[in-house]
Amino acid sequence: MIKSIGGGIVQGAATIRYRKFIKPYSLFDITSKIVYWDAQSIYMESRFVGKDGFVHAIAICKQRVIDCSADDVMEILLKETPTIDTSTEKLENGDLIKLKPEMPLEVRNLLRINVFNNFFNSFLRYK
Repeated sequence: MIKSIGGGIVQGAATIRYRKFIKPYSLFDITSKIVYWDAQSIYMESRFVGKDGFVHAIAICKQRVIDCSADDVMEILLKETPTIDTSTEKLENGDLIKLKPEMPLEVRNLLRINVFNNFFNSFLRYK
């Protein structure tokens, strides 16, 4: 879908929080959803749910969109989502903003970690 509008996507950052030990070769259901987006990136949450329904881990990933806007990608995705009726009209920028969720705390923390890592790496380069 992103290729159809001339773009690409790469993994920009990731963080994972383990709530309970995950044994090797354990079976899990992984549910993923988009929790936030900005002009350049899409943030996804993936939950590792055991067969007993317990959430063993939660991962937050930043997907960096290249050569197109994340807003354009989200506009296409929201049109394809069956729970939102946008088939009659084109989503205007104001409508897209109304559908955009608040930035979750986990995304803020991921951005904070990413800024710290960039600062730390640039500091090491100049030493």
